[in-house]
Amino acid sequence: MDLLSPRDAYDKEALKRRRRKRIENKPVWVVGPEDLVILKLKAGRPRDFEDVISVVLRQGERLDEEYMKDWAKRLGLWEELMYCLTQSKPPAL
Repeated sequence: MDLLSPRDAYDKEALKRRRRKRIENKPVWVVGPEDLVILKLKAGRPRDFEDVISVVLRQGERLDEEYMKDWAKRLGLWEELMYCLTQSKPPAL
């Protein structure tokens, strides 16, 4: 679990978009999958890229790709996002 203290415009946006969930019968705030992707890309550790690919594979078409692409461009994470998106697509036959 990570705690988020907003440091920039993106962090503030991610906090606005958070959702309330129940974990072990306790209410907690969690970011949506698109924001998890961007936050992981911002951290940029090798394990974070694996996590992003996993989120993209699990969420599939439910992800708002345009939202992620917009923020990736603004934050200078375009190449990282494109890498993760291409790694999560099945190879063409």
